[in-house]
Amino acid sequence: MAGSREEGAAADAVRGMLEEAGLSTSEYVFECMSWSEEHVSLHVGGESIPAVALPYTPSGHVEARIVYAGTGLHEREWRGVDAEGKVVLLKWFDKLDEAVWQYIEAVKRGASAVVIFDPYPGRRRRMVMTLSTDYRFGGGTPPYVPALSVSFDDGMRLLAAARAGRGVELAVESRVEHGARSRVVHAGDLEGPVFTAHMDKWLTGFTDNALGVALVAEAARVFGEEAGYVVFGSEESGAPGYSPWYWIWGSRSFTRSLEERGLIGSVGPVINFDVLGGPGVHVSVSGPGFRRGVERLLGPGFTYGWDEAIYDSFSFTMAGVPALTLNSYEYIQPVYHTDLDVAAFVSWSGVEKGFEAALRLGSVYLKEGWSIVDYRYLKESVREAVKRFSWAPEARRVLELLDSLSLRGEEEARPFRRVLSSPIYRGRYELTYRDFEYAIPYMLEPALDLESLESGGEAELRIIPGLERILPSVEAPFYGVEPPGNVRGEASASLRHIARSALRELEERLRALSSG
Repeated sequence: MAGSREEGAAADAVRGMLEEAGLSTSEYVFECMSWSEEHVSLHVGGESIPAVALPYTPSGHVEARIVYAGTGLHEREWRGVDAEGKVVLLKWFDKLDEAVWQYIEAVKRGASAVVIFDPYPGRRRRMVMTLSTDYRFGGGTPPYVPALSVSFDDGMRLLAAARAGRGVELAVESRVEHGARSRVVHAGDLEGPVFTAHMDKWLTGFTDNALGVALVAEAARVFGEEAGYVVFGSEESGAPGYSPWYWIWGSRSFTRSLEERGLIGSVGPVINFDVLGGPGVHVSVSGPGFRRGVERLLGPGFTYGWDEAIYDSFSFTMAGVPALTLNSYEYIQPVYHTDLDVAAFVSWSGVEKGFEAALRLGSVYLKEGWSIVDYRYLKESVREAVKRFSWAPEARRVLELLDSLSLRGEEEARPFRRVLSSPIYRGRYELTYRDFEYAIPYMLEPALDLESLESGGEAELRIIPGLERILPSVEAPFYGVEPPGNVRGEASASLRHIARSALRELEERLRALSSG
């Protein structure tokens, strides 16, 4: 776990692996928050039920009646449920990362403890709990009451106890260390292709991410000093002060250190390994220009999507660096963050396919440099978004600026990506339970709802997670309430005003790039 003695030992092992490949290694040491489970017990009647504590649960001892509230995410599930002073039993939501919102709903209703049972049998799972209702980069609210995870099988036993009106006893001892130290191990030439993975893990963590670390070491044996290799601590957790954006802390810290030293501009394409192990390989790629080039190079044998905020590659994407993650998340999901994430679950043909793709990307970059990126398509993708607002005078000025802006290489494209790209969350965190999405140009995102609204569809709030900036927008429907027809027309008028404002912001950013 982040900041633990075991993570330090893993960092030492990684250094040894890279040095065996003939490389000199260095470390970047940074502050993190470290949480660990010291002891956990759960009893119903005289029977012990295996459980794991969910980070960052506090220590506590609770004896109380257990009640069941489904997933706990919908108001209807709480009807007739008195959670005050009770242990609340919940079924893990289909979107596994949203367990924190299940926990928040239970605590809001006075739960003295929360137990979440897995959707799959024979495994226990970990996800981080806080009580923050956003995803800001800074500090957040620590969890108030203990939270445990049990298997589906044991969840059924607890459900029977809840229906019989029985009580349970649970105890947790956990340890939190503020100001702990975590490490990033790096070697080789970071101006070449950069192979990355994270070394911290929850529970067994074979595909997430011991396997990724092994693939970085294997890449080092292939490319030697021609490429760069970075292995991060504090990916699963570790951002200080119970930060709601607790993950990819090691890679965020490392990219910030590269920026402070003026090195981020020369970093080569980042090729990250994480949750790789299924028969199919998904390539999560930053930016339209890089994605177009990667798709052309690797071909149709893969699925493709935008880089995702759950991966270390996204730390580089936010810094404007072309980055991707080779993953099999959909296949791995049944064992993701569980004690069944072991080698026996892996499809080795998929691992070989993913690793060969990484080697090909690295080899082509070493021979041909940034020609892998389609810079024309990068600019054209922004142009196509702007052309949808041809009715606005601001759009014409933006198109003229785009025509005059040179994007012939990485030196010019990197600041372009950086000021126009952002993670975006569509909707309200507490209602929609979606993934963050990559957007470029992000300031036009709310304006794109104009076409949807005028054709009878929806328009949604837009949030920039981390910074927690809410982009100007309209909501139709508002908290599920459909607007009357006459109000829809007024919402369109509001969106037209928003679109013109967004175009002016884009114009200002492009002018700054042109003058810079």
